[in-house]
Amino acid sequence: MKLRILQGRRRGREYSVGKDPVTIGRAPQCDIIIPDDQLVSSEHADVRMDEQGQLVIRDLESVNGTEVNGESVEESVLKPGDEVAIGSTVFEVIEEADRRARESEPPPPPKRAPATERLPVVTKPATEDVEEKVEEERPRKKKMEEVEEAEEAGEEVPAELNFGGKPKRAAKKPTAPIGRRLMSLALTAVIVIVIIAGGIFIWTQIQPGIQRMAPGVSMGGDSRRLDLFYEKVHASTQNIFRFALRFSGDKVTLNVDDLKQRRHVQREKKVSENLAIELIRQIENGSFDKLEKPKYGGFPADQQEMAVIELTRGTRVKRVEIENTIAPDAFVNAQKVLEDFAQNELGIAAINRSREELIKEADDALLRGKQLFEQRDVADANLYNAIKAFQLVQIDLEIIEPKPANYAVAVQSETTAKDMLKERINNLRFNAEQASKLGEWTKAQTCLSEILARVPDREDERYKEADRKLIGVQGHLPRR
Repeated sequence: MKLRILQGRRRGREYSVGKDPVTIGRAPQCDIIIPDDQLVSSEHADVRMDEQGQLVIRDLESVNGTEVNGESVEESVLKPGDEVAIGSTVFEVIEEADRRARESEPPPPPKRAPATERLPVVTKPATEDVEEKVEEERPRKKKMEEVEEAEEAGEEVPAELNFGGKPKRAAKKPTAPIGRRLMSLALTAVIVIVIIAGGIFIWTQIQPGIQRMAPGVSMGGDSRRLDLFYEKVHASTQNIFRFALRFSGDKVTLNVDDLKQRRHVQREKKVSENLAIELIRQIENGSFDKLEKPKYGGFPADQQEMAVIELTRGTRVKRVEIENTIAPDAFVNAQKVLEDFAQNELGIAAINRSREELIKEADDALLRGKQLFEQRDVADANLYNAIKAFQLVQIDLEIIEPKPANYAVAVQSETTAKDMLKERINNLRFNAEQASKLGEWTKAQTCLSEILARVPDREDERYKEADRKLIGVQGHLPRR
C-alpha cells in the first residue's frame, strides 16, 4: 500500500508503507516530514501494516488530531481510496501495483506465417552482379562531376549533362550590399555594449547584498524590506513549548504551542511600517547587531532550549541562534522587546500563566463586569468598563480547553453591553447634530461631553469624533 499526497506542498509524492511504522510529523526524525505547518505536531501520527495485512493509522496524541474521510480518529483501518488529513496536508491511500509479477512473465512467442511451397529461383553469381552495377554507375558519376564543375564556374550546364533536361544557368548565391552588412555589424556591436553596461550597473547595485551581513555590522541601510523572525523552543520528555513571532511587511503573526496544556494560540494583525521600524530600532539599541557569533551553543542536555532572532532590512540579514547555553545580554534584551510587543499588541499575556490562575482571574473579571453592568446608570463609564471586563474573561479563557461555562456567559454579556452602549452613543450623536443645526450650542456641548464620559478611552474612534465636534461647538459659545 502507498500514501500519495493529494493536497499540500509535496503534492503527488508517494510513500510506501510496510510492517515497520511510518511516522508523520514536523520533526526531522519523522519518515514523512511536513515542514512549516503549525497545525501538524512534531510526531503527529504513524501508519503501519498489521499482522492481517491491513493498513492502520494511529494518532500520536497530536494537538489538532487526525482525520480519515472527514472524521477525527485515534486509530483506524485504511482502505484504498480513503483520504487522511493531517494539518493542511491530505493523503490518499492507493494500492501498490505488483509490477514484479508482470515483469517476470516471459514474452509471448512471435506468430509465424504458415509455411508455403517455394519455387526454386535461378540467380547469378554475386560477383557478376557487383561488376554490372559498377559499370552502370561510372557514366552517371562522371556526368555529376561535370555538372558540379560547370555550376561552380557559373557556366551554362549543357542539356546532355542535365540528365535529359533543358540547359540551365547555374544559380549564384545572392550577396547582401556592403552598406547593409556594415550597418548590421554596427547595430550588433551597439547591442553588445548596452548589455555589458547594463550588467555592470546591475551588479554594482546588488553586489553589496549578496553576502550575509558579517557580525558587528550595523543593521542600517536599505529599509524598503523589513522582516523579523523570533522563535523560542523548550523541549523535554514531558512537554514541548514553542513561541514563534514573524513580522513581515505590514503583518505580524504569532503561533504559540504548549503540548502539555494542550494550548494552541494563533494570532495575526496588521501593523504600520512605523511600528516595525520602531521595534527594530529598540532591538538595535540593545546592541543586538554587535553580537559577534551567528550561533552560541552549549552541551547536549535532557531538556532542549533554543532561541533564534533574525532581522532583515533591505538586502542585509542578521541572524543569531542560542542553543542550550546562557544567552548574551544583547540577545536577552532583544527577546524582552519582542515578547513585550507580543503581549501588548497581540494580548498573549495569559500563555505564561497556569490554568488555575487564568480561571480565577476570569471568574473575578466576570463578577466585576456583571456588577458594573447592573450599575450602568450610576456612572457614565460603567457600561464601557463592563465591556472591558467581559473581554478580559475571554482573553483569559481563550487558551483553556475545554472552556468553562463562564466563557459563553462573558461572550453573551459583552454583546448585550455593546449593543446598549452603541444605542446610547447614537442617540447622543443625533441630539448633538440636531442641536447644532438649530443653534442650540449649549445642548450640543452637553451631548458631546456625555459621549466622552461614556467612552473614556482617548484612542477610541467614538471619543476622537466627539472631541473634534466639541471643539467646533465650543467656538460658538460665549466666552466667560
